[in-house]
Amino acid sequence: MHKALVTALTLSMLITPVAALAQFTSTGGTTGGTTGGTTSGAPIPTIPDSGVTSTGDFWNLLCTGVLWFFAIVIVISFIMLLVAALTFITGGGDEEKVGRARGLLTYAIIGIAVALLARAILFIVAGLLGVTDTSFFGC
Repeated sequence: MHKALVTALTLSMLITPVAALAQFTSTGGTTGGTTGGTTSGAPIPTIPDSGVTSTGDFWNLLCTGVLWFFAIVIVISFIMLLVAALTFITGGGDEEKVGRARGLLTYAIIGIAVALLARAILFIVAGLLGVTDTSFFGC
């Protein structure tokens, strides 16, 4: 019973993308990030032909990369903080576990500091490049 359930769930997860992508049909070509021809359903997104061609494009690329880095490092640091707290709690006075928890706590704080510095460097670069449309939570 368990094996059949796992097999059915695995097959359904493998087939779901095929079923989702099967609903779009295109009768025309695509050019430069837009869809050409007619489509049934929603338009099929395409990859733009050109790369970074202006300072605005460069800024958007840089901003997107820093925001992804910030999010990933903050999540990893938060998980490290939770593991450090659990290690402190379950350590029971054992010097080795307490030392390990202190190390994890130190690395988590360093991770948060690096993520915040990445955001600060983003604003410094924006000031040097003369980009004026920046805010703290987005670019």
